[in-house]
Amino acid sequence: MNASSTPISLVLADCADSVPAERCVWELATRLPRDRFDVRVWVPADPAKEPFAAALAANGIEVDRMPTVAASWSFRGAFELWGRLRRARPALLHLHFDWPSTDGVPGALSEMAGVRHRLVTAHGGRTPERTRSATKKAIERAELVTTTCDGFAEQLVRETGVARDRIRRIGPGIDPFDADAEAALARRIRDRLGASMLRPLWVFGGRLETHRGPGVLVEALGIVRERGLQFVATLVGQGPQGLELDRRIHDLGLDSSVHLVEPEDDLGPLLAAADAVVVPSLWDGMNGVLVQALSRGRPVIASAVGGAPDLIENGENGRLVPPGDARSLADALEAFHRKAETAARMGREAAGRMGEDHVWPRIVDAYEAAYDEVLGLASFTADRDAVGRGRW
Repeated sequence: MNASSTPISLVLADCADSVPAERCVWELATRLPRDRFDVRVWVPADPAKEPFAAALAANGIEVDRMPTVAASWSFRGAFELWGRLRRARPALLHLHFDWPSTDGVPGALSEMAGVRHRLVTAHGGRTPERTRSATKKAIERAELVTTTCDGFAEQLVRETGVARDRIRRIGPGIDPFDADAEAALARRIRDRLGASMLRPLWVFGGRLETHRGPGVLVEALGIVRERGLQFVATLVGQGPQGLELDRRIHDLGLDSSVHLVEPEDDLGPLLAAADAVVVPSLWDGMNGVLVQALSRGRPVIASAVGGAPDLIENGENGRLVPPGDARSLADALEAFHRKAETAARMGREAAGRMGEDHVWPRIVDAYEAAYDEVLGLASFTADRDAVGRGRW
């Protein structure tokens, strides 16, 4: 811990365009102890970021706009950013970006600006593509890198050459929830959708984008229906694949069984109502819906990508299937349908393994421990995956 009475100056630089990155920055900015950290948040000077910046400011967090230089590495923008870093010169720069789609320009410039300590959090876990040089430099110059899952950590090692012992795994956080209150709502949801023991409810939650796998799920549901099984499925989300999914649901004759619905502020009650939650991502880092479902003791079927193998032991606390394989997904859904008690047992096992280490207060504690390690304030150095791992 910091023995000085002066708070540690910390800049959280949000260079990402994803909801998980914004949520992580928000939780750190609002939960880190004010007596230890003097927090400022830097966001791009982008109109799309203004609601996020305004919400932070309304909560008493100082917010600065960064010039956007990722697209072209303009000399003027880079020089302005370097100047801001040099004037601020925080004790610690914590850079957040989506891997590998955005540049880590502030991280690449930070050493020249005299910033001594740098931590990088790479959100995502996307398909491999050409990594920009600034992003590699940001990782190379960081004392520590955090990712959400082992698979993503190995991807970073392959694509950047960063040493594995400089990577820490800190999973995504979720809000604490009231299981009893959700149970009452879950019963009403099941009644409204007509779910029962013979007509199980299967839930997908996430962006309606190809890489999230909703199309694979719809094809699997068509196969399950061909096998004569009754079910109701709800796909919660928005995105560019929405119209295509709606047409495919109609073509497969699934209109009465499969529903596309708009996302709500709290997905928890619907997850609690599910007989199974399906996470069919083609590639991913750590899916927040996966963590929420397992924490609620829901049986989960997930693609064996990203963070799913970190959390699911196939056949013990969930099922893993090959990504993009609709028939294997259909087989797993059929098995859950025919052996509902086995599926329920897996859900109970999942809840027991998750414990409470995934809630945001614990995740923020894990980042604070990482800060202490970078700043040389930790009383010991944890093994490479101990930070934020808990029961994972």
